[in-house]
Amino acid sequence: MAFIRRLGRRAQLLLAGVLAACLMVGAPAANAVFTRTLSAGTASVGTHKLASPAGNVVTPVCTLNGNGNSGKFKLTLTVVTYGTVAKANNYVLVVKDSAGVAAAPVTLTPGLVYTAPSPGNRWTYSIDAQYKVPGTTNTWSSDSNPVAVTC
Repeated sequence: MAFIRRLGRRAQLLLAGVLAACLMVGAPAANAVFTRTLSAGTASVGTHKLASPAGNVVTPVCTLNGNGNSGKFKLTLTVVTYGTVAKANNYVLVVKDSAGVAAAPVTLTPGLVYTAPSPGNRWTYSIDAQYKVPGTTNTWSSDSNPVAVTC
């Protein structure tokens, strides 16, 4: 403040003018107006949900694990056929053990034979339709419809 007091009246006016000019030059850059005009009609945004495949035919087979005294079984699933869903470009088999822990999904191929990774007495499986977006890691999936298998 002492510096400004020592300046003469003309210098103070010149300094005030320079500061005001700096503020006015920067202010328009901070203001912007964005407009969007829609033509007739409405805009709608949502997520795409695939339908669950229907008509799945899976044959489960339970075999005793080990010497047969453990009470645990090995589950083998044979996918005979599975339904198709519009827009789906991939189908996976998801198997969960009795604790609800899912094994890695397996991409389906006709005649797939799958053996559950851990022995047990109860599992669920589902066949899910997917749309894998080309060129990305994004995948849209159908809702699971789990089927219970008890040995």
